[in-house]
Amino acid sequence: MKKIISICLLVALGTAACFAQKKALSNSEFQRWATKYEPSFRAVKAQTAIESCKLLVTYRYDYVVDTLKGHKIYYDFNLLEIGAQTTKFYGRNAEIRDSLMDNTVNSSGNTLNGASDGVAYPKFLGENETAIYNDIYTYPKANERLVSTRFIQLDYQYKEPINELSWNVLPQTETVLGYLCKKAETEFRGRKWYAWFAMELPYNFGPWKLGGLPGLILKAEDVDGLFKWQAVGIEQPDNRTIYAYDQKALNNKGNDFIPKYKVKLCTRKEVEKLWKRQWLAPLSMKFLDGREAFVFAKDATGKWTKVAVDMTMPDSYYPRLELDM
Repeated sequence: MKKIISICLLVALGTAACFAQKKALSNSEFQRWATKYEPSFRAVKAQTAIESCKLLVTYRYDYVVDTLKGHKIYYDFNLLEIGAQTTKFYGRNAEIRDSLMDNTVNSSGNTLNGASDGVAYPKFLGENETAIYNDIYTYPKANERLVSTRFIQLDYQYKEPINELSWNVLPQTETVLGYLCKKAETEFRGRKWYAWFAMELPYNFGPWKLGGLPGLILKAEDVDGLFKWQAVGIEQPDNRTIYAYDQKALNNKGNDFIPKYKVKLCTRKEVEKLWKRQWLAPLSMKFLDGREAFVFAKDATGKWTKVAVDMTMPDSYYPRLELDM
């Protein structure tokens, strides 16, 4: 196993730099080799129906990475599906990515571009566009929320109560997609948020974990300008179903390339640690088996040696929606 790890990381790093033996690799050095967040594809056939979707909202999601320098902005698209008993908020690009791979494998019987690691996929994403696997199911009557975040080949899931947010409605207004929206502010888990909600749309939901206003939230951003959701489409779909992934479902039959859908139960704190590792030591995510985050690099004598990755970078270095941990 150690030999395999060494080969994988050597290929990723190449011979770009030399470091003194046993010297911790700084994040600024490591980030030059950082890989994208690209977990394995989910098995589309592992989806099971929950209920019909009454309203579908599409948001563009802009977020800042590397907040210590440059403020590079990535973006994604999120969907909010509202049903009678459930809402689901998830990444549109992640769903497209899974469907494209599923169709490619099923139609050709071969993996795309000869890929064998579950990472290669059709390059449909634009520059700085991402596909984040973060599904949030909200069950208002049960006062419960299920959050499912994918790393490598597992969906890490935790449940939490729906905390009622204390909103302060402000005098400012703004028009979003033709709807007059009122502005409100709140604090949630260490961040201050602004939201613009439409009284004309009587749904007390919104993007991510934001909600509780007397109207649908069509725009939301934090006070520091690091995160922003803005609705770019609203529709009442015909015959659209809200789905959830189920590891008990019959999935991946006859297709070993796309792994079977599996869930690992965890806590919100554990997911936060995984996100931190993803942003600060992305190559180490391939080996989530309890080992420390490390890479291999040449020391001053030209000898390859194991180098620890510095995981003590300030929290502001990577995008954290929740700061209470």
